[in-house]
Parts: sequence; C-alpha cells; structure tokens
Amino acid sequence: ENAFAASSDWHENQNKAAQTKLIASFYQDESGVKKLIAGIHFKISDGWKIYGNDASGIGMPPALDFATSKNLAKHEIIWPKAEAGEEKIGDETIKFSFYKNEVVLPVELELQDLTQGAELTVKLDYGLCKDVCIPVSESFSLKISDEIDKKSLAEIQKFLEKKIITD
Repeated sequence: ENAFAASSDWHENQNKAAQTKLIASFYQDESGVKKLIAGIHFKISDGWKIYGNDASGIGMPPALDFATSKNLAKHEIIWPKAEAGEEKIGDETIKFSFYKNEVVLPVELELQDLTQGAELTVKLDYGLCKDVCIPVSESFSLKISDEIDKKSLAEIQKFLEKKIITD
C-alpha cells in the first residue's frame, strides 16, 4: 500500500479498552523552517489509563521504536501535561502521572534529508491499566506526504504546549 496519508487506521487492542493511531504532518515554524511532527493518538475507555513518562517504575509508559523508519534522523516525544496520581504499595506511596480518555503524544521528528519523502514505521509498547495492567504492542506505518494536514496538526496541537498551527 503506497498511499500517502496523514493518519493510519485506528488499531483496537484485544479487550477494546483503547484505540490508537499514528498521525503526522509537516508544518512551518515561526522562522519559516519546514518541520515534521507526528503523534500517537490514544482513545482510552472509561476506567482505564495509560502512564506518563514519570511513572516511578510502575506501569509501562508508552515507548516508541522508530528503528525501521526511512529517512529519519531522530525523534523526541514531547510529553503532554498528565494527571497526577498516587498509589500506596505497602508503606510506600508511589506518585505517578497518567492519561485517561484521550491523549495525543506529540513526537518531533528530524529527517535526514528534507528533500526526500519519509516513511514512518513505529512500534508502540505500553501498559493499559485498570485494576491490572495489560501490555499492548502495536505497529504503525505511514508514508508521509509533503502536505500540511490541518486536521492532524489540530489533533496534535491540543496536547502540545508550544504553538505549531499558524493561520
């Protein structure tokens, strides 16, 4: 399948507690430089959560592997502000961050060559938690078109503190 897209299909995990998809778009920053940003969009069922990046060793925060992507130099997850939680385990109170309902994890991408197309292949591993945590593993693949996809940018912007949408 060689369709250029700004979004993958939704993937639904086995127990239907979450759906995930990969979205991406180019945009121009304030200085007019062309940048590429992606996001993993999570829709999480009621009562379930995923952990943020400061989960204090409990849970399994989302981990992204872009190793088989084409024309990608590096990536960095920009963690959105998460909710704070705590859990008492024995005498210890463990503080952690988590997301529920819906979140997009923005990922800033740097291409090796901006004049070439890019193909993102992402392996996503995360824990989906209620009373117990279920490990989930998904893979996404997206050929990135040169277009600016306003819908994907708007979805990412909702969870990104810095402004990427300029009209």
